[in-house]
Amino acid sequence: MLNPKKVVRIGGLGMCEHCRTLFTIEDFPPEAMNAEWKCPKCKGVLTGKSFGYNSKSKKVKWVGPGKKWVKAEPKRDFELGNWSVITGRIPMI
Repeated sequence: MLNPKKVVRIGGLGMCEHCRTLFTIEDFPPEAMNAEWKCPKCKGVLTGKSFGYNSKSKKVKWVGPGKKWVKAEPKRDFELGNWSVITGRIPMI
């Protein structure tokens, strides 16, 4: 059976600061918003650093093509494995 592509938004994309596993905020249940978040692979505790935030809670990097941190938010959609990463605004229907 083929794995279908999953559409993820660039702003919710993160990379574990311990093992570099990719994840998206949509992977966590809503009730986890006020809980301690852990990497789905290594179980390390995730912080804002895993989502590209610095110590002052400012977004300073994004996960870009090739599973690499980039300092400027990507402007074009791209693929990461079986994820289609959407940049910019998604129009409401």
